[in-house]
Amino acid sequence: MPVTQTIALRLRSDVYTRYAAEAGAQGLGLATYLRQRLEREDGILEELVRLRRAIDQGPVPAPGTAAAASPSSDDPVFLELLLLLRGIAKPDGIRMAAGELRRLGKEPWSPTAR
Repeated sequence: MPVTQTIALRLRSDVYTRYAAEAGAQGLGLATYLRQRLEREDGILEELVRLRRAIDQGPVPAPGTAAAASPSSDDPVFLELLLLLRGIAKPDGIRMAAGELRRLGKEPWSPTAR
């Protein structure tokens, strides 16, 4: 579908500089980069909504059995949700979450941890 509408957008100087550098690193114009970024974020948000619905509905327990209190660590929906959230999280947010896990006596996940 052709792009036909334009908008004016004000950004702080530091944000503009960062986005312009990210766009340049990808060989894109700033407007193209921002449009693609917004479209990608829309897709992520839609997927998060679908995952949230799946989590809210949860598995339907068989008659006479108790439902699990929390998702299994190998549940594909749970894992995908965690990976999507990690993908959109800023480094400060990831550090904050890791610090909170350590405070609770849990070891944070790391891509290098085995």
